[in-house]
Amino acid sequence: MREFRIILTTIMFYTIVPVPAFAFRPDYLQKILRYSSLVGAVIGAVGAFVYWCLAQIFSPGVHADPITTIGALLVITAMTGCLHEDGFADLCDGLATHGSLDRKLNAMRDSRIGSAGATGLVLMLALKIAALCAIDATQIPAALIVAHSVSRFAGGAYVFTHSYARARSDAAPASGNKPIVTRMTPGDFLIAGTIASCTLLLLPDARAFILAPILAGGFWMFGRLLEKNFGGYTGDCLGAAQQLFEVMIYLTIAGVYRIG
Repeated sequence: MREFRIILTTIMFYTIVPVPAFAFRPDYLQKILRYSSLVGAVIGAVGAFVYWCLAQIFSPGVHADPITTIGALLVITAMTGCLHEDGFADLCDGLATHGSLDRKLNAMRDSRIGSAGATGLVLMLALKIAALCAIDATQIPAALIVAHSVSRFAGGAYVFTHSYARARSDAAPASGNKPIVTRMTPGDFLIAGTIASCTLLLLPDARAFILAPILAGGFWMFGRLLEKNFGGYTGDCLGAAQQLFEVMIYLTIAGVYRIG
């Protein structure tokens, strides 16, 4: 029962789906990363179902149509409340801000989106659509499930491998009402990683083996970026990581498909 309530709390955190109030306890918040990849798989499955339904009307052949991919992405972003997209835009604004760590963190905390954030967000969404349209249409449902599961595990894993940036800063907290997840135990890491790895079985051929080193390299590089600029991660950085790994997965699957 306790684990079920943690799963419901994870759904509450990552989506706008209504969850019974009895499920939430403040201490459960620090345990949600163990099921982040599970909830990500569910989010991806919803997007995959929407894509399949739209494909029956707009693109019944082997080539994806922008209408079907945009429709699937629209439902996913609506379901998640643009949580990760907001983090990516804030990260872009933080990286574009010069000066001290406090200035960067305060720029990310600002609710107003800057030019860097707006540009980065538009380009990210365009890249997602283009990458999905480059994948074999029959593989897009699997790609959505894998991308949303693995990217949430990879993004959350920075809590396990890095320190919380705002703990080193005098900048104001991210928000008085915004929950912050700052703990991931080895057990949480193992559970989330196992679930994410299982979704890779949905991919054909050896694409899972090609994805693994690419994601590992991307994880290291993005971690270096966070350490250099912020001295660790923030909630916005985790959301941005999810977006980056999601599009990285789409591009890898599309590249293998094109080469093959």
